[in-house]
Amino acid sequence: MEDLRLKLKNIISVDKSVIVFLILIIGAVICSIVIFIPATRNLGNLGAQLKAQGLKLEEIKREIASSGKSKSRIVTNPEDIAQALDEITKKSAQLNFKFDSIKQGEPFAIGGNFKILPITIESTCNFQALSGFVAALENLRRSVVVVKRLDVSKDKTNPRNLKVSLELGMYLLI
Repeated sequence: MEDLRLKLKNIISVDKSVIVFLILIIGAVICSIVIFIPATRNLGNLGAQLKAQGLKLEEIKREIASSGKSKSRIVTNPEDIAQALDEITKKSAQLNFKFDSIKQGEPFAIGGNFKILPITIESTCNFQALSGFVAALENLRRSVVVVKRLDVSKDKTNPRNLKVSLELGMYLLI
């Protein structure tokens, strides 16, 4: 009996390093199942999403190249700037968004074949006129205009009105 215990003790002492090694391997397998496999699935999803976005970008580029529709909305010369500003002014009048002032800045290059013409507008209006005007900027026929800055505060003389400072960027094709 004693001999059997001694043999078992020797087997267990020799196999301690093997047991530790097996525990490390099992731990690594569990970590890969719990951590690495879900992470790689997410990476696969991100790859598919990036590929889809790339395809959308290529489709948009082809559409612009073939139809010229978006190019026609990009201002190309000084006469177009005047017409685009006139369109903005008419839209504002239709929506009761009255300008206190409108200032045109100096165009600056943003890379590629584009410049941005900064336009600063000060206005006193109600919320409906402001929201309608900002929404109308998206549908301008003669230009692509983005809102770069919008500051809104309550008008001190009439609590129903807002004091608005709006900085727009009109895209110009060089």
